[in-house]
Amino acid sequence: GNTFTGGEGNNFYKLYYRNVYLKSDHWKLLREEKLNISPCCEKCGTTLSLDVHHKEYRGLYDVKLKDLQTLCRYCHNKVHEKIQKKKRKKNKNRQS
Repeated sequence: GNTFTGGEGNNFYKLYYRNVYLKSDHWKLLREEKLNISPCCEKCGTTLSLDVHHKEYRGLYDVKLKDLQTLCRYCHNKVHEKIQKKKRKKNKNRQS
């Protein structure tokens, strides 16, 4: 499951993820390996402004290359917009 959805600790995990994990040697090496394997956006094919997106979170330090996707910044933002839209819909349905 996704470690960063819901719950009281959600903000803590987001801060840890951004400020610690994404700066860790573990992530830097994994990211570099993914970009070497997939050096262009897996959605649109561009090689500009590439990010490595987590498709799945098992645990921060239990990430496999198959859990990652190379995306340009535009496509990465689109994926996250879709995820946020699903979360809002899910939360709205819970409140109904």
